[in-house]
Amino acid sequence: MQNPVVVIGGLEKSYMQKLALYLNTRIGKDGYVELLEGSDRQMDLLGSSGKQMELLESSGRQIDSVREDMRLQNVRHQREKHWELAVGSEAFVVALQEAGQAEQILILTDTEEEDETHISQYQARSVLFQKIIARYQSIASVGMQMAAVKKQHWIVCTGGNRGSLMAVSALCAWILARRQRVLYVEFSENSGLVSVFQLEYGTADMSDLFLQLRKNMGTSLELFTGQLDGMDYIRPPENAMILYEIREEDLQAFLRQLSAEGRYDAVVFSVGSMICGCQLIFSQAERILQISGGDLCSRCAAGEEVAFLKKCCSEEKVTKLVVSGFSGDLPGVHLLHEWSESEMGQRLRQILNAE
Repeated sequence: MQNPVVVIGGLEKSYMQKLALYLNTRIGKDGYVELLEGSDRQMDLLGSSGKQMELLESSGRQIDSVREDMRLQNVRHQREKHWELAVGSEAFVVALQEAGQAEQILILTDTEEEDETHISQYQARSVLFQKIIARYQSIASVGMQMAAVKKQHWIVCTGGNRGSLMAVSALCAWILARRQRVLYVEFSENSGLVSVFQLEYGTADMSDLFLQLRKNMGTSLELFTGQLDGMDYIRPPENAMILYEIREEDLQAFLRQLSAEGRYDAVVFSVGSMICGCQLIFSQAERILQISGGDLCSRCAAGEEVAFLKKCCSEEKVTKLVVSGFSGDLPGVHLLHEWSESEMGQRLRQILNAE
């Protein structure tokens, strides 16, 4: 049975029907376009009727607040659904994205300015529809590439301070490495990984790997990995600025290479920096561990991060962990063994064993 991959809403009914018909003829076997139930009726209520507008204004209610109430009500009725692309008014598509139900959005605007997420309605419908289908095909292409290559079990650790994030991430990878082949990938600058475990910066590290991938040169991840007590890790760059030079297409190439080689059963990502394209990792991961401290500032920071994660994945994927700190006076690999017996180590084992 086909799945709805595109949803349309928040626009005039006949307009949406024509758009859906056009898109359905071009999406083919991969799915179909869905008109969100009730969205046209809601928009009719806020349509061109002057009496309705005057009534709303005279009662002191703002049109935007009415639109907000109705779109949220509609989202609640459809909460179990999920789409690759949401097309329509800004209020409509943003509601779905905030609820984690739309991977990408495309807003039809009343202005002539256009960008990656906005298309002007003031143009010939044939041109407009072609732009929308081009946008969908671009999204679908990336999605199919990722689905075709992804084979490993992905776990992402994010949030917290750099030291705590590194400790939790490395411990997750170490625990998994007791029973399967694991790669640890760190997208966090100056995390302490090298110092804590007394590692050395290699001559071929993450910066060299991404340079090879950008040049489309054949390479192997093995050339850029080190070993830490049974688990492999991509050698972190000595110059952490490389993380801010990574482009989304670089990350796509890395993820394809990672899965295509098929050397690992699981990959643990430590994402302490919101690198360009990180949403690809969050959206494809089976589990996201969000780390925070117990103090007020840490809780507030975690709350802001949750808002970002909701745009990348469903809330069910996210497990929240409050980390107070990790014991240890001297650096070394022995810390992983000690941490694994701690309360946090036991908690991580429970989470990982449930996967």
